[in-house]
Amino acid sequence: VLGRMLDVHQRNGLSVVANGISGKGPIVEGNPSLGRTVDVIPARGINTLSRVSLDTNNDGLSAIEPMMEYLNQDTSMNSGLFANFWAQNLIDTINRTEYLSALYTSTSLQYPHLFTGSVGEKLGVVSKMIIKNEERSVNRDVFFLDMGGYDGHGLSKEILQGNLPVLNRGLTAFYREMTYQNMLDKITFVVMSEFGRTITPNTSYGSDHAWGGNAFVFGGQVKGGQILGPYPKSFDNTDETNIGRGRLIPSISWESMWYGIANWYGISKFEEMNVVLPNNGNFGCQLFTDKDMYTVGNNTISGCND
Repeated sequence: VLGRMLDVHQRNGLSVVANGISGKGPIVEGNPSLGRTVDVIPARGINTLSRVSLDTNNDGLSAIEPMMEYLNQDTSMNSGLFANFWAQNLIDTINRTEYLSALYTSTSLQYPHLFTGSVGEKLGVVSKMIIKNEERSVNRDVFFLDMGGYDGHGLSKEILQGNLPVLNRGLTAFYREMTYQNMLDKITFVVMSEFGRTITPNTSYGSDHAWGGNAFVFGGQVKGGQILGPYPKSFDNTDETNIGRGRLIPSISWESMWYGIANWYGISKFEEMNVVLPNNGNFGCQLFTDKDMYTVGNNTISGCND
């Protein structure tokens, strides 16, 4: 969905970038025909081309310069479409990583000591890229990062006791940094999991795969302090959405939240929203607009909240 948002803005002439911190996911992938790739940035900084030979005693470029020149020389009878694409992609990647590396190392954070742990390190990279948004000449950014280790089929309580403080410290550092940098109003941050988990434990004191879950959204213009969507009446088997062990049938769709976020991100035209959320027409008044989710929102759905 984030990749499709960027697709719409790119087609409208904006400069857009998809960023993945230490990896990427389908959520930030766009239409391949647009030729946009995801900038994958390691959590501990940008990797540049240093060791370009298999000689472990040589960390410089000189050892393989002849080979690089050979691979990237003028087209010859031995060249072809794929070879040319590979060579151009290599050159573009080297140039891009060198640019990002210089940008990253020249950017200072106000609270660098707070960005600790796996999530904190990644959000430190995100913070630096956001701070340099104008210098990067980017109109729209999206960032993807993940945190594993939640598949707690055994000892779920201990797993959460270890993971949630790491997540909390990272979010706290990011929030403080963006507040100091006066960038919070330009950010929507979504914390979510790909699925819910059972409420009752299994025999290993763990939690198994379930269905309905929730997402946590914050940002400077987010209308916080509210729960959107019906909250379960009970977590025992008397609730009509509970199909057993706390596996809850979702009451609203994936599209419901992303509809309002897409509005805030500058997507409100009917045909553009159908690109971003192709199934949005199936959910009518269950969709949340930016008027529901943001203090500055003014989009409505006809017949629902207009």
